[in-house]
Amino acid sequence: RGGGGGGGETTDAATNGDASSIRQRRRRQQEREDRLLEREKMEADAMQQIRLMSKPALEKRRVEEGRNGLVILKGTYGVMMMDGGNAGYSIDVTIALQFWVANSALHLPASGSKSSMLGFYDLRNDVGNSGGGGGGDSANGDILSNLFNEGSRINGSIWKRFEGLWQRFRYGDARKKKEEEQRRRRIPTLTVRYRYRDDAYEITVLDHEALSLPSEMAMRLGGVHVC
Repeated sequence: RGGGGGGGETTDAATNGDASSIRQRRRRQQEREDRLLEREKMEADAMQQIRLMSKPALEKRRVEEGRNGLVILKGTYGVMMMDGGNAGYSIDVTIALQFWVANSALHLPASGSKSSMLGFYDLRNDVGNSGGGGGGDSANGDILSNLFNEGSRINGSIWKRFEGLWQRFRYGDARKKKEEEQRRRRIPTLTVRYRYRDDAYEITVLDHEALSLPSEMAMRLGGVHVC
């Protein structure tokens, strides 16, 4: 009698495990969709800001060209990976930078991130790099998995009681820590190509670093033919 009962409990535990796995996959899919919607909204907001800045930025460019001052040729805000992986995503911020030019100079102070500036947004919320679930789980998650396998043979009710805790630990906290680590490894940079006094230059700074143009640190590219 005892053997038959134990087999039934094991089957119940396996069924519950399958259902939990399905719930986890659905939750991860929902999270990916939420991040996609968030990114689309941030992108739409930035594009709207760019449209509002376009006219004054164009006027400033004309003024700077007339005085042979600071003209932003190209501004790119993007993400590079510390480990040399996928470059991720980048946006054009040429208009936004020209908008902030004043008296042939551009000054962006050091800050936590340039993503809060008009025409910018946080590129680290990259849906394509959000990662999956259980491939990189912690050793503690594997220990709990082994306990589940052993416990299901002894008493399926024990697993049912601790199923929620085990799922949150293995697929929740571990995955969130992994995603946060990946996010920290994505380093936003700002690359600016500009013209000043008949010469073209280019400079790249990290997200948190200050930027002042014209800059002695910029690399000279050539004369007025560079664009």
